[in-house]
Amino acid sequence: IAYEDDNVIIVEKPWGLLTHGDSHEKKNTLMNQVCGYLQDRGEYDPAHEKTFTPSPVNRLDRNTTGLVIFGKTAESLRQLTKLIRERERISKYYITIVAGRFSKPLTIEDSLAKTEETNRVQISEKGQNAKSIVRPLEVSKNGRYSIVEVELVTGRTHQIRVHLAGKGYPLIGDSKYGVKYPGITTQLLHAYRLVFGEIPQEYYALQGLSGLEIKAGKSENFERTWEKINR
Repeated sequence: IAYEDDNVIIVEKPWGLLTHGDSHEKKNTLMNQVCGYLQDRGEYDPAHEKTFTPSPVNRLDRNTTGLVIFGKTAESLRQLTKLIRERERISKYYITIVAGRFSKPLTIEDSLAKTEETNRVQISEKGQNAKSIVRPLEVSKNGRYSIVEVELVTGRTHQIRVHLAGKGYPLIGDSKYGVKYPGITTQLLHAYRLVFGEIPQEYYALQGLSGLEIKAGKSENFERTWEKINR
């Protein structure tokens, strides 16, 4: 748990866990874990809730780690959903490891379209607008790899992976858009920081978040991989 008040809980999702169920996995999900935690604390009773379930307002892929925001009440969930649509109210930042020396900030904006049959995303004029702001954080000693921070202005499927690969900085371990790296079987993408602006009084259930910055530490796999790369 990275943050909690009476209306909102923000938790750190580990690698390999679904945010919520799909056709293959319905039980072992982050959503079920959060609901179980709230039940144990007496804050949620599904027997008395016919229409509401504590739910996330941002979703991370199974292999992406980091911060996920949940509404604990029907009203806070409604207000969070509305707040998310007003993109300037919440800034979402990710870190990842890419191939190449990334040394200057870069803003990437184009249109992305998904092909359902292959579950791949590509740049296309027929797609949805997507914008990422990428900043350098650290370059490996040999200059071949970099840790970068990505501010996700929009939240399209596979956006960070496609944007960085398209600019010549593919994510290491990303089998779909990136490059292979020994011992890494998936991309190291981590939703590590949320910054909340001043929240208007109309969002009364979310006032505890106003002006907050919330961070999640890097995963052990991320730290271990960077240590190996940076020798």
